[in-house]
Amino acid sequence: MKFEPKTHEEKVALQQALLHGQRYELEVKATVIVLNQDELIRDALQSIEDAQFSNPGDRERVINEVQADPAQALGVLLRPQHVLETRGATCRESSYTIRLQ
Repeated sequence: MKFEPKTHEEKVALQQALLHGQRYELEVKATVIVLNQDELIRDALQSIEDAQFSNPGDRERVINEVQADPAQALGVLLRPQHVLETRGATCRESSYTIRLQ
């Protein structure tokens, strides 16, 4: 859920909040169990197909990485910026690390 300002006042308020609002760093940890590697890779490849790439070579590189490594498929499907669903906050930065246990 993303807040889309409609009025001038909402746009100004959003700009002020983004510049001066309270910032929190969230740390979220999840353990993912791959139940079906083929399906995982298929979903990742579909996500790549739906994505826009500025360089066609990048698309091919990512496809090759996903086909070679399920962790890369997880990375393609992971959306850390969507960890919080509210109009009352927005995620400005996100990152993740994937490692085999």
